[in-house]
Amino acid sequence: MLFLFVALFFLNACSYFDEEEIKLPGKREAVFEKKSQKLIKSKKSVFLPKPIDLKNWPLHNHNVSNNLTHFLSNEKLKIKWEKEASYSGSKSDFFVAKPIIYKNRIYSVLANSVISVRDVISGKKIWEKKLSEESDEDIFFTGGVGINDETLFVSSGIGNLYSINLSTREINWKKNFSSPVSAPPLIFSNKVFVVTDDNQTIALEKSSGQEIWSHSGSLENVSIIGGVSPSLKDNVLYVTYTSGEIFALNSQSGSILWFENIALGTIATRNLIFDIQSSPVIHKDKLLVSSYINKFLAMSLTDGEKIWEIELSTINPIITAGDYIYLLDTENKLHCIDLTDGTILWTVQLKIQNKKKSLRWAGPLLTSNQIIIASSEGVILSISPFNGKILGQIDTDHEFITNPILSDKSIFLTTNKGTLLALE
Repeated sequence: MLFLFVALFFLNACSYFDEEEIKLPGKREAVFEKKSQKLIKSKKSVFLPKPIDLKNWPLHNHNVSNNLTHFLSNEKLKIKWEKEASYSGSKSDFFVAKPIIYKNRIYSVLANSVISVRDVISGKKIWEKKLSEESDEDIFFTGGVGINDETLFVSSGIGNLYSINLSTREINWKKNFSSPVSAPPLIFSNKVFVVTDDNQTIALEKSSGQEIWSHSGSLENVSIIGGVSPSLKDNVLYVTYTSGEIFALNSQSGSILWFENIALGTIATRNLIFDIQSSPVIHKDKLLVSSYINKFLAMSLTDGEKIWEIELSTINPIITAGDYIYLLDTENKLHCIDLTDGTILWTVQLKIQNKKKSLRWAGPLLTSNQIIIASSEGVILSISPFNGKILGQIDTDHEFITNPILSDKSIFLTTNKGTLLALE
C-alpha cells in the first residue's frame, strides 16, 4: 500500500518534482538500496530555524512535548570516545533503552539491570547501581529513564517504577503495576505519568509515588514490544495506546477532553497490529501521530480533528523544525514533509537488507543543518535536511539500536552490546 501510494503520488506530481541521481563516495550499497538510488526532490525550498544549544537531555524525547527540533552540534563530526558496557552475556539487545543526559552525566540501564552513569566529556564511569529485583529475572528490559529535580525515574519490564535520589543513590520509593511498563516515564511539575503495556495511564505523585488518577484504553491481542511516552502541553496530556486510540486527558484529573481512534474504518493489515510506536509530538497547534497501519496524521490539539493524513508509518522519532517534519518510516525511507498540508518534499530510500538480514536505522536527529542516522550494520550518516543528499559517512563495527541523543554539541549512540559512542 505504501509503495502504491508513493508511486501514484510521484506520477501525479511530475510538474512539481524532478529527479537527481545521488553520487555516493565509496561503496554505494553501504547506504542506499541498490535498486532505489534516486532522490525525489521538490522545487520548494526548505528553511530551518536557528539550531538550539542543549546542555541536558533529561527525558526520553528531551521534553514533555516530544518535540525534537533543530539542535546545535559541530558541522563536521568524528568519534570522540567509545566505552564498553561493564557486563558481558547473552541477554537480548532488543530492549536496550535510550539513555538520558543531565548535568554532564549520561545515564543508561544495562542489560544486567545496572544503572550506569558516565561523564559526558570523557566517558569515564562515575557510579553504578544494580536493581536487584530486576536482575533476578530471566527476561529483563527497561521501559526508559527520566530525571527531574535531582531524582532519577526508571520504568521496567516487570512493572516497576523507581524513584532514585541522585545524591545518595538510594531508592526513594518503588511502585509496582499489574503490567509491564515498556514506555519511558514522563515527569512534569509534581507528577510522573506512566503508560503500561495493558493500555493504562497512571499519574503518580512525584515525591511519594502515590496514585493520583488512572485511565484505561482498550486492550489489543497483538502489539509491538516497546512503548511510547505521552506528550503534554497546557495541562493536557495526549496519550496513545496500542489499540490505535488517542486520548486528550486533563493532566490534573485524568478526565477525557477528546478521543479518537485512528484504527476505525481501516482494513486490518500487518497481522492486525494497530500499534502507535512513535511518541505523539506537539508542534505549534498540531498533534502528530503515526500508527503501524500506515497512517501518519496531523490533528488539532483543541478537538482532535484531522488536519491531514498520509500513508506511511514510523516507529522512530518524529522531528519537527519550523514548517517541516523529518521521519524515517518502517520501509527505511527518510522523508521531509511539509507541516502545513502533509506534502512530501523529498524522500530517499535507505538500505533495507544486508546479506538477507533486515537492517534497522536509528534516528533521525536534526543538528546544525544535518540529519544524523545510524544503522544496525554500523554506518553513521549525515544527510542534508534541504535535499536529502549525503554530507558525510562514518563506518564502524557496531550495531546501533537506540536513537541518537545530544548534549553540548556532542551526539551519543548506543550499540546492541551496550557500548556508548560519542561523536563531536
